[in-house]
Amino acid sequence: MIRAFPIGLSIATMRLIFVPTLLVVADPTDAQIAVLSNTSFAAVFVLHASVVEAWIRTTRGSLAHKTGAVRAA
Repeated sequence: MIRAFPIGLSIATMRLIFVPTLLVVADPTDAQIAVLSNTSFAAVFVLHASVVEAWIRTTRGSLAHKTGAVRAA
């Protein structure tokens, strides 16, 4: 669930990149709109996935240690 929410949120966040870029392009064709949409989604998807993975990796060890879920090796 921690991974799914930010990735789903990237659909809404991509509009923060897509709409201003679309306004900058004077008279976009359908192909340009498709490229802008795909590129903005890919950029935001990678950003969100990276942030959530960093969050999971930094909190996993400390959370497991606090709850006593650390297994003895």
